Amino acid sequence: MQALLLVSCDGLSAADAGYLGERLHWFAALQKTHLLRRLDSKPLVSAQAIWAEILTGRPWYENGCAGYAGAFDSLNDVRILAQDDLS
Repeated sequence: MQALLLVSCDGLSAADAGYLGERLHWFAALQKTHLLRRLDSKPLVSAQAIWAEILTGRPWYENGCAGYAGAFDSLNDVRILAQDDLS
């Protein structure tokens, strides 16, 4: 059985990753031995769409979660916006 470990450092630049590698030896080892990728959320402005793609295996524009959500009755009640919610 194979396992997959996904580690996300949202907002970590390549320069900062190099800086961490210099100070954290375990992080430098990860950089040398594992596949690292930069994820780009374009054309959207946030990373929710990337996570939706990773978790569903489908493109963001097909899975119904385009990364847009809004508070409804309170900030504790956040829902994904649908077309009917837009004015």
